[in-house]
Amino acid sequence: MNGNRAEMLRLASQGRDALDAEAMGRLREFAGLRTTAGGAFVDRAGTPDLYYTMFGLWCLHALGGVPKEFSRQFVDAVGSGEQLDFVHLASLAQCRAILAEDGQADKTLAAVLERMERWRLACGGYALTREGGRPSSYAAFVGVLAYEAAGRTAPDGAKLLASLETLRCADGGWSNMDAGTQGITAATAAAVAVSCDLGANADRRATEWLMARLAPRGGFFASAAAPLPDLLSTATALFALRRADVDVASIGSACIGYVEGLWQDDGGFCGSEGDGATDLEYTFYALLTLGCLTDGR
Repeated sequence: MNGNRAEMLRLASQGRDALDAEAMGRLREFAGLRTTAGGAFVDRAGTPDLYYTMFGLWCLHALGGVPKEFSRQFVDAVGSGEQLDFVHLASLAQCRAILAEDGQADKTLAAVLERMERWRLACGGYALTREGGRPSSYAAFVGVLAYEAAGRTAPDGAKLLASLETLRCADGGWSNMDAGTQGITAATAAAVAVSCDLGANADRRATEWLMARLAPRGGFFASAAAPLPDLLSTATALFALRRADVDVASIGSACIGYVEGLWQDDGGFCGSEGDGATDLEYTFYALLTLGCLTDGR
């Protein structure tokens, strides 16, 4: 089985097969307009950002090509991320990996991973902040992805899996940082994907919980109480279900229709029907969702 990173990029690339040439051109133009002269991709406010640069590079990779020399200017200037927080360190690892020459590892990745281990807790999990000292489902997912970007497996996988169990909620889902009564779709998807990646059996109760978040007209809700489905929850839920070998063919048509309804006139995708603002993160989630639903396996 491919690791989460390889499979996520493969499926996002598969998503382009659901698009015609005009649609792919619009998406490439959308991504291209969100770059700076220095090679960065920008956030919603137009500020250069590593996190959005990662999603910009992933989008272009999925669409068939990354302008490596152009983007490397910005990424190389960051070095090995001495001043970065956990999420941006993980983003740096992904950017460096996707910009590396074919067949050549980026030697800086080892230093990036070493810095990320400063957020590793005694319980084996990763924390999003140093102050809180709590493991996070999301941090576990991006931590494992960072190691895969370097061609390595995250250390102490058994302890990492055990730390995720402390985040399981009473309803069968997972929270991001504190176990409670109601799970969150993205956190549950992260826990399922990490478990599959590290060799644990798929949790049937968790996959059933994820399927229960499916909206009648397509898309997935962020929680049992969410009023509208959203693209983040949809992409992460479908990816986790695919990783757990759950057949999602029967919901393909409705979910594809949901994603198409989030495509905006500027060529990008927004996060939900209540939010018309587009960005590179949601545009990648759209490609990932389409790939999850159209990949023939």
